[in-house]
Amino acid sequence: RLLDCTRGAWGTQAQAHAVGEAADLLADHAYKVFLSDPELTVEMASRLAELYNTCGLRQISFDGLEGNRSTGLGNYGEVLFTQTWYDQLSPEIRAHYMADASRTSHFFWHMYSRMNWGEPWYAGFRESQTEYRLKNQPYFRRNYMPAMLGWFSLRPTTSLADIEWMLARSAGFEAGYAFVADVTTLKQHAQADSLLGLLGTWEAARMAGAFSAAQHEALQDIDREFHLEAAGPGRWSLFEVEVGLFSYRARDRQPGEPAAEGFAFSQATAGPLDLLITAEGTGAGPIQISVDGYPPVTWPVRLVDGMHVQVKGDRLVQMRANWEVVATYPFRPSWPELGAGEHRLE
Repeated sequence: RLLDCTRGAWGTQAQAHAVGEAADLLADHAYKVFLSDPELTVEMASRLAELYNTCGLRQISFDGLEGNRSTGLGNYGEVLFTQTWYDQLSPEIRAHYMADASRTSHFFWHMYSRMNWGEPWYAGFRESQTEYRLKNQPYFRRNYMPAMLGWFSLRPTTSLADIEWMLARSAGFEAGYAFVADVTTLKQHAQADSLLGLLGTWEAARMAGAFSAAQHEALQDIDREFHLEAAGPGRWSLFEVEVGLFSYRARDRQPGEPAAEGFAFSQATAGPLDLLITAEGTGAGPIQISVDGYPPVTWPVRLVDGMHVQVKGDRLVQMRANWEVVATYPFRPSWPELGAGEHRLE
């Protein structure tokens, strides 16, 4: 007996079956779809090729090819799907397309353009499948494959520093990437123009071969931060940025105990101190800052969850989570420009 089934599940068409008639059971998947047998694999791949031929599509990512192992034929099930699609493309589309996949077998190599995986859906630019992306780079070199970093997804809260973190790795490994950004997100991101400008600047330098072997090696280090600026036609200036990340959590104190906490940091060279503070989970403000024991400076801001306040030269800029400027205040630090060496922030 067949019990607890849903007829016509997930948009399929329910079929009548007489008593005693054989019925086939399709394997299902957690994504609420059915997996195919060999005949259905060929039909689906053929329909996909028809779509590309009819609409003139030229890019595809074969995500989840392992699902084609449901045919019971192992790796051949994956090959059957991609080869059927490829064989039925029109000569015009087959002559120029871009195809990548989450997994690539040796047979698939003759029809794909690159392997570009590393999914952006689980965390930010720096955290989502980072180890996997890095391990792919020597694999690509060993197999004479184009270097690719995978997919990165822009969110309204993505910072310019995170963008440059990705672009530095791209330049270091001479690797491309897939950048997911829709019109709605770009409209929501208050620094979209600056963000796109950074993409253009780094890509122009990378494609021009502007980086030395030593710079390539440095740019591959995920623990180092860089900033790139155009310095004229065909010229760029690369700056290494020293970054310290600190987390302050409000907690109950003894009567009379100062609420401030201290954070030590060092600078390899002399230069100004740039500060960016982000509220997480709760509100904060006003904010009091002291550096190297100099008199504290009070910032007249009140932040709610996700909001930022940043020192930009002689201005203090308050921003929403999407980097939209809310207010600007004059800023004059009580401390001098910091020299090379150890320092303390409270």
